[in-house]
Amino acid sequence: MLAGVVVTWLFLSPQGFRGIYSRETINQTWRGYKKFFIAENSRTLRPKDGDTVSEGQSYAMLRAVLAGDKKTFDECYYWSESNLSRLRKHGDNLLAWRWKSGEVVDWMPASDADIDYALSLIIAQARWPQGPQANVENYGRKASMVLNDILEKETYSLADGRLYLSPWILEKNINTKLFPVNPSYYSPAHFRKFYEYTGDKRWLELVDTAYDVLFALLNEFNGKKGKGLIPDWCGVDKDGIFYSLEGKSSDFGWEAVRIPFRVGLDYIWYGSREAKKFFNSRFSEFIKQEWLESQKLFCEYNYQGIPIKRYESPLFYAAYYWTLDIHGFPQAQELLEKTREYIKQYPEGWVYQNKNEYYANSLSWLGEALKSGLLKNSYTKNKLHAEKE
Repeated sequence: MLAGVVVTWLFLSPQGFRGIYSRETINQTWRGYKKFFIAENSRTLRPKDGDTVSEGQSYAMLRAVLAGDKKTFDECYYWSESNLSRLRKHGDNLLAWRWKSGEVVDWMPASDADIDYALSLIIAQARWPQGPQANVENYGRKASMVLNDILEKETYSLADGRLYLSPWILEKNINTKLFPVNPSYYSPAHFRKFYEYTGDKRWLELVDTAYDVLFALLNEFNGKKGKGLIPDWCGVDKDGIFYSLEGKSSDFGWEAVRIPFRVGLDYIWYGSREAKKFFNSRFSEFIKQEWLESQKLFCEYNYQGIPIKRYESPLFYAAYYWTLDIHGFPQAQELLEKTREYIKQYPEGWVYQNKNEYYANSLSWLGEALKSGLLKNSYTKNKLHAEKE
């Protein structure tokens, strides 16, 4: 059973169902996710490509542990260690990025998946101290090993004095004009939790870097002043200045949409002043004004705030809901109701948009999670250390 508070409000969707609480929506969309996106209860499937990526395994495990679904968590954990672990081939505890047709087709790890993986294991250790059912490493021990390898292989100190999280493994002595940065890979709440768990102050350095990156990009990117949006990707030079990264999107889109969830969790868990500052910035003002003017928000904008393509998604509405709810916008609820318009009901469970939209279904439910109180920080520093010992 899910933790959290049932919120008693009614809504009417285009499908004509009403009186449905956030908690029921979370339960039903989790049923649907397991049915349509977790193949054989262990491998998170991207239906359009027929493959599995480490990000998907981490999303499923985080959702399973928050749902109290130990069976699904353990099955996904076992599959990840059996199929994606780099330990036997590369000697570290990170996850290979992509698996298809029975084998890994890209052994390079992705740091966003690795931090979500570690967090899911830390919460699992606190929630289920009896350990996994499958023949795999204890949750807490594995989390410690993953965190150590993230710090050793996916972080870099640059000339500007900051410690950065790399999107993937780079050579420690890289000689490049621009260091690659994906702002949506930085999660201050994760980093604070990792510090609580390990005592390693490098995690707090990454908290500082996360907000340095975000506030710098809110102000200027590629030599231009923006409207408050954050690019999907960028590169930082030795002086800490941010520019476009060749071959990567410089727009606000399918990567940067995760930033409200990442920063919002820091506010929910830690009451972070930096997080609140972010949600009181031009980022929220842009979203608020766009909504007030047209009652519609799109998925992709350039850095100057011009829509690139005029299409919508429940995932983006969930992220915009987080933004405006934490900002304190009275009409934020309207954005959550927009996500519900995309829900489709099947006997096996509910999905957002359709049964092929892996990414939207992996994250759109977070709007309901915020509304319901599911994401309350139940794993405090004292509890984590008690369970670890």
